[in-house]
Amino acid sequence: MRTTGVIPSRPKRHLWFGSGIGRLNYRHKQRLFIYGGLLIPLLYFVVIRILPILYSFNVSFREWGMLSPDKPFVGFDNYATLLSDSLFLKSLHLKSLEVQAADPGE
Repeated sequence: MRTTGVIPSRPKRHLWFGSGIGRLNYRHKQRLFIYGGLLIPLLYFVVIRILPILYSFNVSFREWGMLSPDKPFVGFDNYATLLSDSLFLKSLHLKSLEVQAADPGE
């Protein structure tokens, strides 16, 4: 006489961190390793390179006083003031001459 039994089903695989991480197949582990390795340089790039550029762009559109808590938005007034300043235009001209002298082939 044969006896029949119930075969338990395999537990479901989870793709998030937790109890199912050891049961991921090789492909999922490989992808997790690659994305984890790319996350650190990407975060470094965003924090060290992108955020300061965005912050300085924001500062350039405001009337920025170091001791003043109010920093009102002035738009392009800072750029208009800069382009109307004769000292800035003279220094811009001298810098362009310096660049041309440093690379005469271009």
